[in-house]
Order: sequence, then C-alpha cells, then structure tokens
Amino acid sequence: MLFNLIFALSVCFIADFLWRRYKKNKQTKLLSDPDFLIEQIQEKKSKFLPTVARSSENSNWDVYGEILNDVDLVDSQFLQLKERYVHDKEKLLNIIKDYDNYLASQSTLYWAWRSLDVDLEEGASDRFDAEAKEPRIRIGEIKKRFDKLSKE
Repeated sequence: MLFNLIFALSVCFIADFLWRRYKKNKQTKLLSDPDFLIEQIQEKKSKFLPTVARSSENSNWDVYGEILNDVDLVDSQFLQLKERYVHDKEKLLNIIKDYDNYLASQSTLYWAWRSLDVDLEEGASDRFDAEAKEPRIRIGEIKKRFDKLSKE
C-alpha cells in the first residue's frame, strides 16, 4: 500500500515537471516567433488607436491627431523594415520589440496628455513634463533607429 502511494506521487511529480517544462519551452518559442509577436502588437494597436481617434474628435487639442499621424508614419516604416529583414530573424525581432516599445511609449504619452487635459491643479504642466520625458526620448530614439535601418 505504501509502495503504491509513493509510486503514484512519483508519477504525479514527474508528470507535473514535464508539463511545466513543456509550457516553458512553448512560451519561449512564442516570444521568439515574429508572427506571434506581430499579432500581439496588432491586437494592442487595435485597442489603442480607436481610443486616440475618439479623443482627437472630442478635443480641441491637435496633439491627439499628431499622435495618430506619428503612429501611422512609424507603422509604415515598420512594415517596410519587417519586409526588408524577414530573413534576418535577429534584426526582425529587434525591430518588432522596438515597434512594441514605440507603441507603449505613445500610449504613455497619450495618457499623460489626457491627464494634463483634465488636471486643474497647480503644477499640472510640471507633472506632465515629468511623465512625458521618458516616452518622448524613447520615441525619438526608436524613430532614429528606424530611419537608420531604412537607409541601409
């Protein structure tokens, strides 16, 4: 009886170990699969852009339209670079990660603008500047990298 219990527990531990290893390998493969990453980015973008578009329609600020135009321009560059480096997986993964970081930075910048739009307290512009500093720098650096890769 004790032997059967020990055997059953051993089988459970081994099965659990193998299952966790399989899941970890699958996740690692997905994170290095350009098609999967692009699909994830497109999903994020499909949620972000309509929000910005609604804000652009409902606000007197041109900044939301500028965000949309900027994302459209970088999206075109991304598509060109994606096609150019389709056979260089390492560069392609870097381009995809840069584009993902670019969209995340644009999202952060958008929400900083939204906060500034409704913040009526003193020092609102200082808080905006602090929030927007890092995303603006990241956006600028990613655009420079995309421009450099486009000229190669």
